[in-house]
Amino acid sequence: MNFMRFIKYLKFNEKNLIFILIPVAFIITLIFPLLYLSIFSQPNAEDFSLSFTSKETNPFYSVLTLYQNGDGRLFTNLLYAVNPLVYNLLWGYKLIPLFVFALFFIVIGHFLKTLFGRNDIKVLLFSVTIVFVVFISRLPSIPHAFYWMASSLNYTVSALLLVFLIDCLISQTVMNTTDKFSIYSFIISALLIFIIIFSNEIYILLMLIFFALLTVISFHHNKSYKYLILTFLICTGSAALTPLLPRIILDKVLPMTSHPINNDLISAFKLCLVSTFKNIISWTLFNPVLLVATVFIIVLKKHIVFSGKLFQILTFKNLYTIGFMVFVFMIITLLPYYIFRENSHVPQRVFNVQYLFFVLFWFVGVITFITVKENLFNMPRGITLVIAFVLIISVFSSQNVIVLYSDLFNGVARRFNKEMNERYDIFSKSKEINMIYKVSVIKPLEDKPATIYFPPDILPNRAYALWNDAYERYFGVDEVRFEKDTLRFVKNLQ
Repeated sequence: MNFMRFIKYLKFNEKNLIFILIPVAFIITLIFPLLYLSIFSQPNAEDFSLSFTSKETNPFYSVLTLYQNGDGRLFTNLLYAVNPLVYNLLWGYKLIPLFVFALFFIVIGHFLKTLFGRNDIKVLLFSVTIVFVVFISRLPSIPHAFYWMASSLNYTVSALLLVFLIDCLISQTVMNTTDKFSIYSFIISALLIFIIIFSNEIYILLMLIFFALLTVISFHHNKSYKYLILTFLICTGSAALTPLLPRIILDKVLPMTSHPINNDLISAFKLCLVSTFKNIISWTLFNPVLLVATVFIIVLKKHIVFSGKLFQILTFKNLYTIGFMVFVFMIITLLPYYIFRENSHVPQRVFNVQYLFFVLFWFVGVITFITVKENLFNMPRGITLVIAFVLIISVFSSQNVIVLYSDLFNGVARRFNKEMNERYDIFSKSKEINMIYKVSVIKPLEDKPATIYFPPDILPNRAYALWNDAYERYFGVDEVRFEKDTLRFVKNLQ
């Protein structure tokens, strides 16, 4: 009887049917499988290379050595220096993707709550789920974003912290109705500025331009928070100087500039412009999940009521300004790579950062549209469920989700995990052998699940010896090679 009442309640309450069942459906069929794959995630050679120095010495020595040699990523290097691999906790490494997923939902959820104000928790859950579904279904590289430590802690975490910083700035400026600024919020924002810039050099120019624009705009309009923004600009300048100090004082070369300059500034900017335009077109017109989700949100307008102050003042004119700033951000994230690296060597993790800001702007834009346009057409009753069904079909037809389920059900992820564990057994046995020169002979990886694994790995005949060295130093053996290698490397004789 109670069950029939529940069914009847859902049948005549379209809002509950959509805002509860859709998130639950995606949590079960998409989010849980992604979390489950973390069990099979494994470090690659670069992850080991970022761990052995701290393991051999201590975390602070590792960070200081890298900084003295021109690597200004103090925050990221600190995360690397205390990562679970340093303490031989392989199971802890498998928790890193869970941490990044959790950070995504917490930061995006709080950001949307700031925009929406005190709204229905069901609407907020639905919104976060839709953003995540659109993000994951077209993400340029899932392993870069969540499963590969060297990439996720460097790019995804720092990008999410930048979103959180923007969240804090909105709370202290646009959403502030008292013109009194919290010291606590100020300290948090200032720390975030330093952390973000100490995460990756690509944010230096981006944040300098961002706060410079905000400073000019706030002084031009004589906003009450203009000196607060100016203070943040000074913090950004101070933080930007820190990564450059080793180069200025110790005459060290920064990692990014260790690459030869392949393009001048104007040529690099043109390449960034073309690449960003191509990405926007691809992510919009050739992104079925985003297109269907857009229609879905518009159809649900009558059920979505926002109370946030930001949406009371957000107009299409302001949206154009925000869109232009997001576009500039997307270009700047690519600029260092087109200047200092080969044109074809822009890592997917950088495009992940671009896509994150693209998706967030898309969602804010759609919500602004349905908020400003009060007289939208009314859809027939029941059409919402049809579009919801189309959305589910489009998500599970996307390449990323197809590969996800292939890795999960074809056993690729499980076999990959087994191969890596067999390698660890070989390293352990080699280390225990009572011989002066300890050699570990391993097999190349046969199973490489595209959802959770991304190279580098060692190459035949030490074609890139850095990765062999990473395994050797981390596992405490003298030589790591493949079974069919013809080159014999004797470390003690070199």
